[in-house]
Amino acid sequence: MPAILAAHPAALAMSIIMIQAKDLQLDLNDSGIFFTGTYQPGQKIQRDIVNGDNATLKKDEIDIEVQNLKRNLDGTYTGVVQYVNPYQALSKEGVEEGVEIGFMHKHIFASSHR
Repeated sequence: MPAILAAHPAALAMSIIMIQAKDLQLDLNDSGIFFTGTYQPGQKIQRDIVNGDNATLKKDEIDIEVQNLKRNLDGTYTGVVQYVNPYQALSKEGVEEGVEIGFMHKHIFASSHR
């Protein structure tokens, strides 16, 4: 009799479906990242992306705002979609608020520090 394997409910809750930028064919930024944030005179301007930052990714005229970036050991990034503008423009592709997305540095058009 074949064995029947069942996943534990806690294991199912922990599984994360992550969308990859390469699968969405997101735009590539070849002109540099636009950094935003608050600046105080005499303060060093931060021009690096660090864990916890936000980023803007693009597909044609669609902006994908991603929050809580994490840099992975392989140099890629992951983050959580905060919103898509225009709203639901990529919902057929599964890109909507709360979905985790993986991408590379070259996909980032703008970044802000938290």
